[in-house]
Amino acid sequence: MTWDSDEEKAEALDFARPLDVHKWSDYPEVNKAVDALWNELKDDPQFGGNEKLKKKHIKVVVLDLYAAWLSHPDYYVAVFRDANRYGPGGRYNALHISFLTVAVIDALERGGYVEVVPGFYGHGDRPSKVSRVRATDNTSER
Repeated sequence: MTWDSDEEKAEALDFARPLDVHKWSDYPEVNKAVDALWNELKDDPQFGGNEKLKKKHIKVVVLDLYAAWLSHPDYYVAVFRDANRYGPGGRYNALHISFLTVAVIDALERGGYVEVVPGFYGHGDRPSKVSRVRATDNTSER
């Protein structure tokens, strides 16, 4: 995504909310979509591994991105990429959501399914921003 000005970029990235890890569904259509994504992403040498655990994380991320997209196609989801946020005592860890969340997002980005805008640490009067993620319109069958 490109913006014409820093102000336009800031406004676009402020149109976001935190990742909601409580989204879940056992509908067959959702499970079929998660299975299809897993079948594509598992061949990514940077992503393979525990199928059950990775599918759980795919489902959490994809359902929340879908919910955000339903609200508005330009809506971003804010996601921490710092492993410490997923450790003991962290918000995500308490819900059994691990740093695999970041691996899922990275694999989805490599597959063209999401757009990621990296966060940054602020300094001076520039506030820090958490990374932003949103779904792309990649609906092609692979």
